[in-house]
Amino acid sequence: MSAATTRITRPDAVDVSCRLPVLKLMLGALAWLLLGLVFAVAAGLAFQQPRFALCEYITPGKLAAVARTALVYGFASQAGLAVAIWVLARVGEAPVKTGLAIAAGGVFWNIGVTAGVVGILWGEQSGIPYFDFPSYAGGILLAAYALMGVSTLSSFGTGVRRPLQWSQWFILAAMLWFPWLLSTAQIFLVWFPVRGVLQAVIGGWYAQGLLWGWLTPLTLGTLFYLLPELTGKPLPRRSFAVLGFWGLLLLAGWNGAGPLIGGPVPAWIASIGVVAGTLLFLPVVLVSLNLFIRDSFGLCLGQPALQLARLSAICFTVGGVSTAFTSLRCANRVLHFTLFPLALNELWILGFVGLGLLAAFYVILPRLIGFAWNQTLLAFTHVGLSVVGLGLTFLAYAVGGWIQGHQLDGTSNSLVAVNAGLAKFFALHTLGLAVFLLGQLAFVGHIACVSIRNIPMVKAFVLSLMTPDGAVNAGMAASNSATK
Repeated sequence: MSAATTRITRPDAVDVSCRLPVLKLMLGALAWLLLGLVFAVAAGLAFQQPRFALCEYITPGKLAAVARTALVYGFASQAGLAVAIWVLARVGEAPVKTGLAIAAGGVFWNIGVTAGVVGILWGEQSGIPYFDFPSYAGGILLAAYALMGVSTLSSFGTGVRRPLQWSQWFILAAMLWFPWLLSTAQIFLVWFPVRGVLQAVIGGWYAQGLLWGWLTPLTLGTLFYLLPELTGKPLPRRSFAVLGFWGLLLLAGWNGAGPLIGGPVPAWIASIGVVAGTLLFLPVVLVSLNLFIRDSFGLCLGQPALQLARLSAICFTVGGVSTAFTSLRCANRVLHFTLFPLALNELWILGFVGLGLLAAFYVILPRLIGFAWNQTLLAFTHVGLSVVGLGLTFLAYAVGGWIQGHQLDGTSNSLVAVNAGLAKFFALHTLGLAVFLLGQLAFVGHIACVSIRNIPMVKAFVLSLMTPDGAVNAGMAASNSATK
């Protein structure tokens, strides 16, 4: 077999090997994305209209916790795992040999998220942000991730021996960090709960670690693979990637003490959070310099994947710099108990993480199944509504939180009067979530339209799941015949 033939056939073999687990995780992630956004819109409506809460199981607090759980664990974590498996296999040229085990872990992961959502609605909410689900749901998630993580890393170890790319560095760091985060929180917050102020410290450490130590490296690894792949240009400053990687790795965990400023914790813990949060500005800037490749903005036209990747990079820069700014004591004193931190969290989850992973979906799905995106209008609708919805959502809470903080900082303003003036910002935020939801429905509709127009390809794909040998050629032949 010649070198040219090897280069052509090897990626196909890799794609076939990870079809089942990656598509299983992707479909589950898309379902939880839609469901989470529906619950988020419902939570906004229930908060503005108390009559919307029809019974004790449908209250604004429960709906918000369900939306947070569905988006973080059902969508972001599951989509991140799907993309991570594919990127590790693709870059390392290592076919996935444990696809059934990973797919089984994905089934248990969805069972765990479902159990968490049902437990929250039933009244078993833990009250810890980003760890809202009951204890049994956390145990299922931990076992499911152990199955998927061990299987993925075992397949990764069989790849071609060559220096690791930076996409692999970030993804591997996230996959090794997450079990430590989840197991520590499960042990010290649920199984053997610590007492007093330590609960707040561990809860803050877990919440920030989940965002900065798990979802952030997964998405950055995705972007570091996608941007050079889509633009045809290498990373402009590889040395900055080194500094950014170790900076995020060292500072992400300590940043969890930042939200505890002013709380009943020792002053040195809050001070560590202030320093770590402020120093995050440096790795954020260094990573951002690699995410914006020169002379490639014109390539975004007609490429929804590149457009979403660019938007994800912008959200990373804006969110990271804003987080460093709010870590300062002078800013934290005004914005801490306002809507502004919620705006940053949603920008991070929906904007940076969500759009970055959806950009990878545009690249991965055609390579796994063999179709081409042929609905330009739906792709444009998806990107446009996502931008408009995310912009409304972020600006509503950011501007509202800024005004709220400055009004509360004055001694002459009552809390009731300040909150009454935020009604328009709550309404605008709910509208933004609804628009963002419509954008994701357009993306799912795009997948459905392509599948309907390529029925032979879909049949060949279903057969390939049962008999993977020769599936690539069959799928491609069906796709070509459908196109003709």
